[in-house]
Amino acid sequence: MNQQNILTLVLAVATLALIGFTGTLYFLAQVPTPRPNGTSPISTLPGTNSQVGSSTPVVGNTGKPSQNTFEIASSNGGSIFVRDFTKDIGVASTTPPSSFLSWFPNSEVATTSAESTYEIFYSPEGTFFIVVILKEPVGEVRRSATKDLIEKLGISNADVCTLVADVNIPYFVNEFYSGKNLGFPGCSGAEKFEGD
Repeated sequence: MNQQNILTLVLAVATLALIGFTGTLYFLAQVPTPRPNGTSPISTLPGTNSQVGSSTPVVGNTGKPSQNTFEIASSNGGSIFVRDFTKDIGVASTTPPSSFLSWFPNSEVATTSAESTYEIFYSPEGTFFIVVILKEPVGEVRRSATKDLIEKLGISNADVCTLVADVNIPYFVNEFYSGKNLGFPGCSGAEKFEGD
């Protein structure tokens, strides 16, 4: 890898870290307000696909429609139906133009804490996830974040591999893996760690 590629990569990671830090500060400054029943927890920007991210009844394995799911785009060009996590406790939302949802694993409210080992961000407009690993050991924390994401979305281990997602680690946590998309454990192209 030449110096220009390394510089570009470092700038990209720094930008992502800055966005994450700014987003976290924004979430911490927000006071949660009750949402009226039947209203969407996220905003749709003009020109975005109003179908993606909307509540849609689907037929599950039981043959009965599920009212608490919505459709998101997958990396293979299809879509995945996921449990509507957007109304869960601990999920913070912003308003346009950023419109990110975020949850923090060890909290009843949307704040980071000293115990947070990872954070997960979701963009309804782009239907993509960003998982940020905040502590070592990287492999163990990534497995925990993946397990929690699978449970929160109500999807299978195979489905998690088709999510449009980046699994990143900041430079201050691990210099070697920073700037790389670690992927989800067990998925094609993912970094392999002991225990995967």
